[in-house]
Amino acid sequence: MSDDPDVGGEPELVVRCAECGNTYPAQRGDDGGFRPIGTAAGTCSCGSSEFEQV
Repeated sequence: MSDDPDVGGEPELVVRCAECGNTYPAQRGDDGGFRPIGTAAGTCSCGSSEFEQV
């Protein structure tokens, strides 16, 4: 596993993309936002970066 805090990690919650509805395991970011696990740069496969907790 990588030591990079922006890659991987243990899921804390589940989030849904506000644009298309895809769901992802996620962690809560230091800024209060969500960081989906396993996505490139914290974006959904549709390109959106807006998520809501399920």
